[in-house]
Amino acid sequence: MATVWLEKVFNLSDYSFTLLQNDGTWRPYCRERGQSYGRDEEIPINSGEVLRFDHFFIPWADWGRLRVQGPEGGVDFVVGPASWSSLDNLRGFDDGRNEIFTVEMGPRGSWWSSSVSLHLVFHNDGMRWSIWSANNVGGDILSKAGSLLDQAATELIKKLIGGLFKPAG
Repeated sequence: MATVWLEKVFNLSDYSFTLLQNDGTWRPYCRERGQSYGRDEEIPINSGEVLRFDHFFIPWADWGRLRVQGPEGGVDFVVGPASWSSLDNLRGFDDGRNEIFTVEMGPRGSWWSSSVSLHLVFHNDGMRWSIWSANNVGGDILSKAGSLLDQAATELIKKLIGGLFKPAG
């Protein structure tokens, strides 16, 4: 299975967001706050904050989820296959449980076959996942993932801030 970790969050937007992770094993630890967060304990991300995390696992499908909550909506993220024959993907679902986001992260396999570390960056015009590091993931997958992550940014922020969204420019 591909493991996907959230290592750093940048909130460069005018809005506050909340992260909630409910994995049964891993507990996110925020270095700047010196605090571990329990299952579904709110992790506030205020405007202007840059936070580094340890042990912030994005859960595998059917084991948990990472919820990113904005002022007007939320998106749930999990890691898992999009089909029986696919690689493991970072998958996003809106409040209606509609899949709105799928990006390949690495090969499936026994236990931890590959690992990807991500940064999450909030801007007023987008919520961008960026790949920070990866192990046992091919360059073809990483290149494609980087492009798809950029393309999804605007639609993801619209789900979080809804009517507050104003296009750049």
